[in-house]
Amino acid sequence: MADMIPFAIDVTDQVPVSGKPWTGPGQPKLVVHTIEGADPWDIGWPRNWPGQTAPPHLYLNSDRFPDGDWLYQTLPFDVAGYSVRDNALEDNHGFYQMETAGRAANTPTYPDSYYQALATVADWFVDEMGMSPIVADFSCAEYGTDSPCRWHDHDVDVFSGVLGHCHVGLGIDSHWDPGRLDTARLEAFMADGDYRGVKNVPDESWARNVVDYGIDDIKIIREDVDNDWVRNVDYGSLWTLFQRYDKG
Repeated sequence: MADMIPFAIDVTDQVPVSGKPWTGPGQPKLVVHTIEGADPWDIGWPRNWPGQTAPPHLYLNSDRFPDGDWLYQTLPFDVAGYSVRDNALEDNHGFYQMETAGRAANTPTYPDSYYQALATVADWFVDEMGMSPIVADFSCAEYGTDSPCRWHDHDVDVFSGVLGHCHVGLGIDSHWDPGRLDTARLEAFMADGDYRGVKNVPDESWARNVVDYGIDDIKIIREDVDNDWVRNVDYGSLWTLFQRYDKG
């Protein structure tokens, strides 16, 4: 079992939390979310990593796929994430979570790149984490704690494959993301794709963020605010970012 996806940009040292311990056995599954607020081509990207206090394992933006900074990893896979309610099995081992840029209401009409990016990540989980290639039924996704798509805990626990926030937390969770995915397209791309040749490189906007963070830290140091240089290093907002960008 791997702790990191090799083609994801590692920002695990920039988020202010380190994940939760696993509490149950479970089966390997990829739980898909949508960030909401904007479609992939309009959303702010990359995200503010030091501000992610309850992150999933992965963040994906299909508008940057396949040649830009389309996939970031915020938590290693040896810990649990935070993107659903604590009592909705998110700390069961193998409950891997991924936020995708987009709106749940619009995912059925998204271009193929959205489903190709999802399939690329899903294929990696199948090959490297022992996940089943099964994709759950998303056609029933709707808002509400008792929506037709929401499963009992036991059904979630024993499932292995791709499912959504819409499937978990029966009676306690109302979110319906990632919406009614076009599972036919996702399954087709999972069958035909190959993640091994995929690259993930920072683009110009990512470089601008690196510089912006660095300038902010230099201002703090210059103003001698509590002499708190250590805090800036720990958050990775200067040296870590520059070193990561330098490695490209």
